[in-house]
Amino acid sequence: MGEHYSASRIGADDADLAFPLLSLRYPDLSLQDWRKTVRRLTRMPREHGGLVMVRDLRGRVFAVFAYRSGGTLDGGDVLRVSDVLMGRLPGDLLPSAVVAAATQLAGELGHPRVAIEYADEGFGSDAAGVLSKAGFEDGGRLLVRTAAEVGGGRQATPGFFAPAPAG
Repeated sequence: MGEHYSASRIGADDADLAFPLLSLRYPDLSLQDWRKTVRRLTRMPREHGGLVMVRDLRGRVFAVFAYRSGGTLDGGDVLRVSDVLMGRLPGDLLPSAVVAAATQLAGELGHPRVAIEYADEGFGSDAAGVLSKAGFEDGGRLLVRTAAEVGGGRQATPGFFAPAPAG
């Protein structure tokens, strides 16, 4: 992260530090709900997942991301970074610090690969350029919609995610 930023795991005591940044992206999120989320996500062991914040030298939080350890279908290990949220600053120092934090964490946890899922508004306008310079390749697309839109009220296919009806 260099001389401008440092990263650390968010613990229950750190929730209030990251809240101002979160409230910019999620104005309906209350501090109490954020605290509950942080408590829930920080109960799991560090090697399974958690939250990370990136701060400047004065201690102000400029980025937050979630991570989880996982496997891939080919049997590999990967650190999955998601829900990346960053302040808007000129240049690529902050996005580079987020990439460095994720890479360092992957190394500490013994993961040979890092996958970063980001929304354009969460990572910055030149995310692809910053990630490309850091050695990341486009690995596909993540398509998202709200659960209320899924299926339009239809039942799950029997035997797929729901048990087949008896009889």
